[in-house]
Amino acid sequence: MARSAIQNSEYIRSAEQAALLRSMAAKMELAKRINGLLDNFSLSQLEAARRLGMPQSKISAIKNYKLHGISLERLMQALISLDQRIEIIVTPNAEHASSITVAA
Repeated sequence: MARSAIQNSEYIRSAEQAALLRSMAAKMELAKRINGLLDNFSLSQLEAARRLGMPQSKISAIKNYKLHGISLERLMQALISLDQRIEIIVTPNAEHASSITVAA
């Protein structure tokens, strides 16, 4: 049975929302890692901003997990600036459900 235009629209919206949630979960994991490293290095927000090459306001946003407007790529660049290695692995998903996993 063919889907109606409304069903297709709802399906697309649902898939977009699921992708956004997966992206936010990945960003939260990266921010958690960054925050732990900043704490370990005992860096102030100003020192962290200089080291990571971003405004202090972005450091504050990361510290408070307010990640809207901060990309996954920028968070990965911050981790590299903190001497971390980033590895991206792409594999087939046996369950046919998309996912993003961040391993710490």
